[in-house]
Amino acid sequence: MGSESNRAVRDAIDKTMLTDKATQTISTLSRGYRQRVGVAQAILNRPEILILDEPTNGLDPTQIQQMRDMIIELGKHSIVILSTHIMQEVHAVCDRVLIIRNGRLALDSTLADLEKGRRLLLTVDRTPDIARGKIAQINGVRSVQHLFTDGQLNQYGLEMNESSIPIAEAAAPVAKALVDMDFKVYALTPEKRDLEAVFSEINSSDSDIIGGQINAA
Repeated sequence: MGSESNRAVRDAIDKTMLTDKATQTISTLSRGYRQRVGVAQAILNRPEILILDEPTNGLDPTQIQQMRDMIIELGKHSIVILSTHIMQEVHAVCDRVLIIRNGRLALDSTLADLEKGRRLLLTVDRTPDIARGKIAQINGVRSVQHLFTDGQLNQYGLEMNESSIPIAEAAAPVAKALVDMDFKVYALTPEKRDLEAVFSEINSSDSDIIGGQINAA
């Protein structure tokens, strides 16, 4: 039993990169190393699920990167649940996002799916009064929103119908339809959603579940 415990301690020290500090007392360690000690204690029994609450809080940039690298490595052997309000942290180490609002699950999605969205951003030379109606007639386009005017060019957000077709693939038939209607197309690209904006949208929404369903972050 003693040798088993020793192996577990050595393994925790190795995984948290504490070898050089293993003989020091905790009180002599920097905040970053004390954070690592806390993680080492948490993984001693090789848990299947590891919950870390704001693990980079108060760390300097070098320590933050070291902690992120460690979390990614731990994620290869355990399910790591990271509790944080820092969106950069989510981008750096997570592949799935869950947002809790008022004690309820408001969002559950992979990070990749969240950022895809279902809109195409279109830049053409037509003014809103001419373009909006014509674009709305294109098959697959659910709604059209004029975003801004830049000189002679106008950008629109094209909300696409729900489909199993990836949004990037939906751009090809839209582009063809625009050319057939003699539009000059300067840009047509899938919109990349912003995690910070989604977080704000959820917290300012009257509904507990954005879009009426539990998915999209």
